[in-house]
Amino acid sequence: MVTLKIQNDYSWVLTKDEDLKKELWLGLRKREKGYFHSTLYKQGIWDGFVEFFHRDGGRFLTGLLPEVLRVLKSHKIIPEIVDTREFFEWKYKKVGPKFLREFQPDDEQFDLYDYQIDAINSVIRNYRGIVKYPTGAGKAQPLDSIVYTPTGPKKMGDINVGDIVCTPSGETTQVTGVYPQGNKDVYEIIFTNGDSVQSCKEHLWKIDAIMDEWTNKVKNTEYLIENLKSPSGRPKYAIKTGVLKFKKQKVLIEPYLMGALIGDGCLSKSSIKLSTVDEQLLQTVSSAIKSTYSFKKDTSVRVDGRKNCDYRLTKINRSKNPNIYLDAIREYNLAGKKSYDKFIPDQYKYNSLSTRWRLIQGLMDTDGYVDKRGRLEFCTTSKNLSEDFKEVAESVGGLCHVREKTPTYTYKGEKLFGRVAYTVSISHLKSEKFFNLIRKKNRCKKRSLYGTRRVISDIKYIGKKECQCIMVSHEDHMYVTDHAIPTHNTAIMCGIMKSLPDKCPVLFLTKGASLVDQNYKEMVKWGVPNVGRVYGKYKEPNFITCATTNKQTLMKLKNLLPKYKVLIVDEVHDCMSTIPKTAYKKLSGCVARIGISATPFKHGGKDVTQKFYTKGFFGPILKTRTTKTGVITTNDLQKRNILSGSECHFFRVEQPKLIHEPYIDAVTMGIAENIVLLDMVKKLALSLKGRNLILVDRIAQGEALEQMIPNSHWISGPTQLDERGEVFQKLKYDENATAIVMQQIVSAGINVFVHNLINAAGGKAIHSIIQRMGRGLRRAGDKDILKYYDFIFDINDYLYKHSMQRIETLEGEGHKIIRHDKFNI
Repeated sequence: MVTLKIQNDYSWVLTKDEDLKKELWLGLRKREKGYFHSTLYKQGIWDGFVEFFHRDGGRFLTGLLPEVLRVLKSHKIIPEIVDTREFFEWKYKKVGPKFLREFQPDDEQFDLYDYQIDAINSVIRNYRGIVKYPTGAGKAQPLDSIVYTPTGPKKMGDINVGDIVCTPSGETTQVTGVYPQGNKDVYEIIFTNGDSVQSCKEHLWKIDAIMDEWTNKVKNTEYLIENLKSPSGRPKYAIKTGVLKFKKQKVLIEPYLMGALIGDGCLSKSSIKLSTVDEQLLQTVSSAIKSTYSFKKDTSVRVDGRKNCDYRLTKINRSKNPNIYLDAIREYNLAGKKSYDKFIPDQYKYNSLSTRWRLIQGLMDTDGYVDKRGRLEFCTTSKNLSEDFKEVAESVGGLCHVREKTPTYTYKGEKLFGRVAYTVSISHLKSEKFFNLIRKKNRCKKRSLYGTRRVISDIKYIGKKECQCIMVSHEDHMYVTDHAIPTHNTAIMCGIMKSLPDKCPVLFLTKGASLVDQNYKEMVKWGVPNVGRVYGKYKEPNFITCATTNKQTLMKLKNLLPKYKVLIVDEVHDCMSTIPKTAYKKLSGCVARIGISATPFKHGGKDVTQKFYTKGFFGPILKTRTTKTGVITTNDLQKRNILSGSECHFFRVEQPKLIHEPYIDAVTMGIAENIVLLDMVKKLALSLKGRNLILVDRIAQGEALEQMIPNSHWISGPTQLDERGEVFQKLKYDENATAIVMQQIVSAGINVFVHNLINAAGGKAIHSIIQRMGRGLRRAGDKDILKYYDFIFDINDYLYKHSMQRIETLEGEGHKIIRHDKFNI
């Protein structure tokens, strides 16, 4: 008689058959990876085995139930089953492709893929299991700081996760994290043109060194404070101006005409006039109005011998219909404004690039000037207009400086003061674009790059302010792609959450705080109710609690662990150390357990104790019905154009010969410090087109490559999280960005959009190789194939063997392998 007693955490085989218990004990007794290095093993105290079935009591982890049933079936034993688990009823028994549409934001509507549907439905059917699918499938500022969005500026304190913000490259990106920082020390960065901006010490800037001739390096405010000026007192650093991308808006008056009217127009409450003696300008504004309107000479103006240069904007045929241009001026609140009261309406300031350029040309053709040296200026008596013009000019990549001057004159022997004039000096690489008039264009001269950079003149401490930082293009797998399609884990996770009954206690765990925070915000954004978070400074448990797997966090949840009904662990292969395993054992009330990872079992399952612990806590890998094998592979998704195609190129490294060197020394001398390899990587990076990601194994290797490869970006362990985000953003947007990254940083969860991935780190672990390759398989608008470059180290037996293992692993994933006998680059 055999009884199978099943509970949420542990189960038992109750029998007097000692031979059966021995067979189960031997079958579920696995040797730990690297056991021979253990002191206990060397002292003969431990034999290196981990027992997943306790022979005396018959206890085992419930997730290993399929293995136990397999043994019982082989003996033709039908056990009596006593299942004491309390299963809950799912809100939805089955989901379909449009399941998530009713929960998604309007701008993120998408259908689930068939394999995502399978994953959610499998969890609903089985309550536990491992979801396995292929990989790929700025710091703080004060709350009153300005952040530009496609519709205009917003205060930093008003930015939310999901908002779209502008990037200096002329693109837009989504905010994926908002992190309150509390009161922090704030510094004012002052530029030579008089502008300033505020930030904390940790805020990151992309800067150029004026005298050292390097560009585009990311440094924080603290670094700038410590290295602000040369010994002679000259400024050392500058920041390039950027081009901002705003959404196109409908305007009531053609932009050039609006610029000209603001510049040289008389905008009364009852009429619109324009003063000009330039025939080209008159022709341009006349072509910008409707055919039923015209600019006619204003005969009511006394000229006293001077040429009449005033024109009235009127209807050609008089009718009772209102003047649409006069109505528009009133709509924009410009009617009745004097020259010193004028301004640029927001609809023009925050519009498409072409609209802003036409507006600028209208303003510069009227109130703009080019001197003999080709310098550009815009002059006005309106302070508001000078500030508005400066903002628009800077949004198209210009650098501006505003000067004030109060003119004086003598009348009847008395010195009098005129109205204050504001002159905006402009530097731009393409100054001729500021004009439409040929005579002014011809006076323009090409400006140097130096003249268009914001030079930092001083940094001052201003006190404490409440701050927050935002993250854009975050490096974890919750990043939203070009087509607003979240990565696989996000859709599956939200699908599971939406299928749970109301107020069902859920514990969502993953390793990194940034990923936990992103999951929390994603759930909130999708309308998942009763979501809390516990990590770092947050202690907000709720029915759904997002938390990290570190000791401090799990200690805070100690008393709550037995009450959770559902456990979801993202990147489960990274969450199987001693501390989270201890927590998993205490989840006595947890009936549903789901692990998510592209590589749930380390070293391809060769780390058998890790594999059996993972299966023991979460159950078997859930099969999909979309393939005959029940498994979705990288190659399957490549054929369906969900992931990009791939080519894997391997080049032979033949120097230096390290025939007798042990493994650690061989890695150091043959990879990390190998000048031959470094030179090959450099030549590869400089020859390849598109965005490059170079993976390295040691800090010295990365620092050397950063010096060898111009304009490259280096990320190591100490690199700040938001600096990483900025670099990974470049690997999506910048056409020719190159990043050198420590391999551990891209071990899991980061999707980049590179054209080329160079593995200069070697390696042999199957899960690491798959995860690395998967980093670049995300499709992008300008990319449908990933080219992977690696090396066959024919210099040492260990390194050569590992090279062959990488080839074997990649071939097993369905990638095309191309071997090169010679390096001819």
